[in-house]
Amino acid sequence: MSAAGSNGVIDAAVAAAPFQVSRCQWNRLLAELAERGDDRRESGAFLLADREGTQVRAVAYYDDLDAHCLTGGISFASSGFTELWRICEQQRLTVVADIHTHPGEWVMQSKIDATYPMIARRGHVAVIVPNYGHAKSVTECGVHIYVGSHQWIEVTQDDVKAVVNVYGIFTRAQVEEWKAAGARRFSRLRGGSL
Repeated sequence: MSAAGSNGVIDAAVAAAPFQVSRCQWNRLLAELAERGDDRRESGAFLLADREGTQVRAVAYYDDLDAHCLTGGISFASSGFTELWRICEQQRLTVVADIHTHPGEWVMQSKIDATYPMIARRGHVAVIVPNYGHAKSVTECGVHIYVGSHQWIEVTQDDVKAVVNVYGIFTRAQVEEWKAAGARRFSRLRGGSL
């Protein structure tokens, strides 16, 4: 389904979809998905934001919620949702997106992905990461917005950043490395050593 045939339902879903995640969170998320999948099976997580906002505050990994769900594909049991809702209630968060990995470059939804949304709420975003989590940019990912009745909008690569806003120029680790390098240089200039 494309946004070209927009109606009120589609417009409402698209308006509800966008969320923000820091570059540092995004990079940690992809690294964690790759590690949990061990480059041989799919892995995934739910992205959680404040109930009033769109800023991702926490990540709930599928296999933390359901220890037996990473079966090559993903077989998420209802007990995992019980734990997810407990976390959301306890921390006053809401699910803004789910994210899972696929092998290879293919980031379209499988028939199972499209037929059985992880969260069947209009405006819910499903992100698919290629190569078991090894993506260099969010634009390499498939981004899909649920509009209800088992129908989805596939977000074009040009529009992905409008839905999944990965912000921040540098990661925290890069900033810390630069600070440490600057401190070493300054110390050498003053005649000391670190």
